[in-house]
Amino acid sequence: AELEKKYQFSGKYFLLPNQFWKHKNHQVVIEALGLLTKSGKKVLVLSTGNTEDYRHPKYFGLLMERVKKLGVNECFVPLGLVSTEDLAALMVHSSAIINPSIFEGWSTTVEEAKSLGKPIALSDIRVHREQNPPLANFFAPDDANALATILWGMWNKPVADEELAIQLA
Repeated sequence: AELEKKYQFSGKYFLLPNQFWKHKNHQVVIEALGLLTKSGKKVLVLSTGNTEDYRHPKYFGLLMERVKKLGVNECFVPLGLVSTEDLAALMVHSSAIINPSIFEGWSTTVEEAKSLGKPIALSDIRVHREQNPPLANFFAPDDANALATILWGMWNKPVADEELAIQLA
């Protein structure tokens, strides 16, 4: 309830905790949300991270233009930078985590999802496969259709007992 009030959202959500850098691939998530919305399905994605990228200074603005064009403003909510405490709480209370990156070194997000026993929608890249999260749902990094299908399936699964999931992790 505190997070909902502070960040002005309500209900269940997915968490996309990546910086708004081009290779983090928020674009595929926005496109997947557009496909879901077009078919009358709604989910909520909260996204945290720095909205500025010195390598691509217009990137965040372009993403938000696409959000508006697809009519997914209520489905894709960028929170920007949040405290470490809030990020941890957002992860714990999320339905699942999303990491759509095109490339990574070693993904902290994947390790955090594993440690919390959280399902994760994950781009099918070599390092993510190497990290081997047990609750992963893989999709090609450029396949918005596959991601939309995964997100809708995850959205409609019963929410696991958070305490039990953490104990099992």
